[in-house]
Amino acid sequence: MLDPRDAITDLVSRFPESIFVSTCGFITRDLLAVADRPKNFYLVGSMGMALPVAVGIAMTRPHDHLVVLDGDGSFAMNLGASALMGNHRLRITHAVLDNGRHESTGGQQTVGIADFRALGYGLGYDDVREIDVLPDPHKIGASGSTLVRYLCGTRSAGAGPRLELAPEQLAARFRAAISTEAAA
Repeated sequence: MLDPRDAITDLVSRFPESIFVSTCGFITRDLLAVADRPKNFYLVGSMGMALPVAVGIAMTRPHDHLVVLDGDGSFAMNLGASALMGNHRLRITHAVLDNGRHESTGGQQTVGIADFRALGYGLGYDDVREIDVLPDPHKIGASGSTLVRYLCGTRSAGAGPRLELAPEQLAARFRAAISTEAAA
């Protein structure tokens, strides 16, 4: 089983120039600890909304590649956004860090997905992967939609630091980063 931070580190190293959108709670805090940068959009208190936000960004920026960091609980909360994304063939790598728990809210067990690959293809993803060991030698494409399930265990360390910027400041920083990039 992987440590969630190792999964995030793997994704950041695979996609250093991509826009990252992270779900609420510990996953956002882990991304902040691993690779804080202006092109990260951190969601605060919005479980299940990372993919819908990323879909909106991707629809307005079709040449950019996005990486969505979701937990298994937040992924299951908004499967409709996955179908929408698959229907539009957006350039999104949707990473689900699956530890079988709503870890940020007390560790309650999540509803398991029996056949993750079938679900992913059924929702319209171009590719579906499952990673349970790192380094994983297989390439993850950035030209279409990919659903990647990282099989995670319990964190080896506590969650990363809390965000110090207010949501309005985070949004302004993100907007400035992608606006500057578009102008360049």
